[in-house]
Amino acid sequence: MKIQLINNWFERRARGIITYRWLIILLFSAIVGTTFMGLKKLVVESSWDAYFLLGTDWYPCKDWTITAQYSHKLIPDYADEIASKKNTVLSTLGITKKLLRNTLTLSTFCYFDVSNQGLFNRTYADYALTDQIHLFVGYDWFDGDKGMFGMYTNNSEYWLKAKFSF
Repeated sequence: MKIQLINNWFERRARGIITYRWLIILLFSAIVGTTFMGLKKLVVESSWDAYFLLGTDWYPCKDWTITAQYSHKLIPDYADEIASKKNTVLSTLGITKKLLRNTLTLSTFCYFDVSNQGLFNRTYADYALTDQIHLFVGYDWFDGDKGMFGMYTNNSEYWLKAKFSF
């Protein structure tokens, strides 16, 4: 019965769109035209920043997943007035193993701020009681004195989570 109510609602909307299609097309065209007129006032400054990204996902054997990424940002015409560093390097490493007929997942994922010697690591276990109910336990570890993770160095924590999906 509920699906019929939803179908009826969509049918009413579709009939309204079809009935007033020329008005809707005209209104849409006016909005798009106004948007294009505003493009003349848009100013784009070119940037010569260089970004490099290299990554891989590897499945070495049954129920194992290993992921890694390397990201590098380079500002060639660097000046001391710029808030960012000339070189910013971030890398990630993730390792996941599924056990007990894929009902238990053990995982660790780490961000390394190579430029500032900091890291964030999330290690957790996910146990599926059913397809809809999952229980998690984990630890978030922050380390470093500066950079993107330095401000969170005192926020390392253990955590529990229960998830119900429907």
